[in-house]
This record gives sequence, C-alpha cells and structure tokens, in this order.
Amino acid sequence: MATEPPISFSTFLISLAGTALVHLGEVDDPQGQTHLDLNLARQTIDVIQMLVEKTKGNLDAEEQRLVEAIQAELHAKYNARLSS
Repeated sequence: MATEPPISFSTFLISLAGTALVHLGEVDDPQGQTHLDLNLARQTIDVIQMLVEKTKGNLDAEEQRLVEAIQAELHAKYNARLSS
C-alpha cells in the first residue's frame, strides 16, 4: 500500500478546491460522472473563504499565493456558471 503524504494546509485547500471543481462540473467525480451543483460549489467556496479569514496573518507566502490563486479560479468559474 502506498503511503499518503501528510496533510498540510496546502493539500487541504487543494482538496477543497477539487471538491468545488466537481460541484462546478469542471472535473468528473471519483466515479467518472460530471455533476453541476452550484449550491454545493458555493458552500465549498465559502468554507475556503472562512478558512482564509480564520488563518489571516498565519499563512506563509506560499500558502497565501496558493489560497489567492484558488479563490480567483473558483470565483471565476462559479461566476461563469451563474451567467451561462
């Protein structure tokens, strides 16, 4: 059995972003199906925002860049889905 890397703040954020992308219909779920659920996508994006607020001032530069990139990408994709 392969050893999983330890969970870090960055891997946790990437996992949440992946979940949001599934809900946005951008990537397939683990069963290979595509779904679109904007409510669940919004909820996951809001969880990421909550984590950003709660960790403000405690992130290193790399974590800060990652969270900003994730937020920008998810907001753009979410807004594109809303307007389509």
